[in-house]
Amino acid sequence: MVTKLTHRLLSKLGLASRTQAVELVGAGRVRVNGQVVHDPALWSAWDSLVEIDRAVVQASVAQLFCLHKRRGVVTARVDAREKVVCDHPMLRDTGCGPVGRLDKASEGLLLFTNDTRLANRLTSPEAHLPKVYEVRLDRPLRSGELEALGADIDLGGELTSRSTWTSMEEERNPSWVRVQLREGKNRQIRRMLGVLGVGVQRLIRTAIGPLQLGSLARGAARALDEEEARALRRAVSP
Repeated sequence: MVTKLTHRLLSKLGLASRTQAVELVGAGRVRVNGQVVHDPALWSAWDSLVEIDRAVVQASVAQLFCLHKRRGVVTARVDAREKVVCDHPMLRDTGCGPVGRLDKASEGLLLFTNDTRLANRLTSPEAHLPKVYEVRLDRPLRSGELEALGADIDLGGELTSRSTWTSMEEERNPSWVRVQLREGKNRQIRRMLGVLGVGVQRLIRTAIGPLQLGSLARGAARALDEEEARALRRAVSP
């Protein structure tokens, strides 16, 4: 069974930033499977039942939404200084949190749900759920660099899994590439490109498993339809 440090589990579920999660755990406000957790470094299973302030972070009716996140918005429920994704009027009162993360400078498809068990499966490394990104670089890649990016890369002691990189020269211009990842290390695409001295000007997530960003306008959100919800559940079913 896949486990995670409790404060990182809360962060992955979109319940709090890692710093906020450490504070919540330290204050005795978090229960995992009915037991109060005092140590944020305690390992917790991905399918744990999580409570904050004795409220189960799971609504009786599962809801799923997607958002076309704008650049400059932070993937979090609350932040005293920054605009956060959960401020969106369609999402604000749903009890749904973001599934996974997009960093502040990135944009594109972001999922939200109040179904913590589904969120656990969607973010679990065991799911190997592919995610697709379109990236504008500060220069076109040179011969051999596209292939090099698809191989295992050492990111300062973290070894990436193989990924798929393709040129978008015919669709946009030589400075755009499409990337498919099956893992989600922190700022992974930017760090991989940084190994080659290449900078990122835009990074847009366009797909999460079977779910596509499509024509959803920047900054807009919508509920997933039943077919999309079923497809996501099938994609991460044991």
